[in-house]
Amino acid sequence: MTGAAVSAWLRERRGLKAFRPLWQLAVLNVDDRLALDPSGAGLRLVSVRFTLHRWVVEILDGMRVLRAWSSPEAAKTIRRHAHASPLPLSAAERQAVMTAAVLRDAHLRLQAARGTEGSSRPPPPLPPDATVLALLGEDTAAADERARLLLVAAHLNHPLTDSSLAELRTTSPSTAGRPPASAR
Repeated sequence: MTGAAVSAWLRERRGLKAFRPLWQLAVLNVDDRLALDPSGAGLRLVSVRFTLHRWVVEILDGMRVLRAWSSPEAAKTIRRHAHASPLPLSAAERQAVMTAAVLRDAHLRLQAARGTEGSSRPPPPLPPDATVLALLGEDTAAADERARLLLVAAHLNHPLTDSSLAELRTTSPSTAGRPPASAR
């Protein structure tokens, strides 16, 4: 019985490690006020399950903030690039790549807007006035959300995500990494 409990605990610890890059991108790098414990340490060793559930909620909150900074042009470019890729990916993996690329692009836009304000730790700037896009997978059932976010986290630095962002930067260098005009 102890072996089963320890293996479950270790599996959840691996889940925390897998979530960490997405949590840092969508929570700490967006607004650390979204995190119950911005250091990320908290009860990770003792209450791993609680930390996992808390991180899922915090990541979803951060994704909602980043969604306001996503660009329709970027989403179209990333979608076109992902569908044209010859890499053998399942539909869920392709969706995770596109979500990861859109989140990274929105994060770059948010960071660029913060850089123009000059303060080292400004509150998040107001999002652009453009229409807010729905992110892929937002209609995921609550029971499946953890698995979807783990897949997105695993694809944050996927070669297809990186190449999608590189293509976006070469096709629209005038808007790459800069906030929309209404946010400047």
